[in-house]
Amino acid sequence: MKRLWIGVAVLLVLLAVGIGLSYGMTVLHDDIRMELSNAAEAARQGDMEKAVQRGDAAREVWERWRRFSASLADHEPLEEMDSLFHELELYGKLRLPVDYAAVCVRLAEISGAVSEAYSLTWWNFL
Repeated sequence: MKRLWIGVAVLLVLLAVGIGLSYGMTVLHDDIRMELSNAAEAARQGDMEKAVQRGDAAREVWERWRRFSASLADHEPLEEMDSLFHELELYGKLRLPVDYAAVCVRLAEISGAVSEAYSLTWWNFL
């Protein structure tokens, strides 16, 4: 009987860890998506200073948590996000608002897709 309770306890701990990791991925990528959406909007309005600040904030969050994301998520969208962040930096330095906004929107879409893929839903636990 004792082995049964140990097994149940281990499964509950694993479930709690899985829920926590899913929640963390969702919050992380939603924050990145929100910053990038704000950066795109600022770039569309012509305020490149604010757009670059928002884009840099999103990139800092991404850089800080990239290994966490890479340990849980598919690498293809994460590698695409890396390359798009490099592109974003280039467009920010060149002060190209249309291109900057387009890359921000693409990054926000990918981040939203990753967030949705790892959201807290029952089918993600199957």
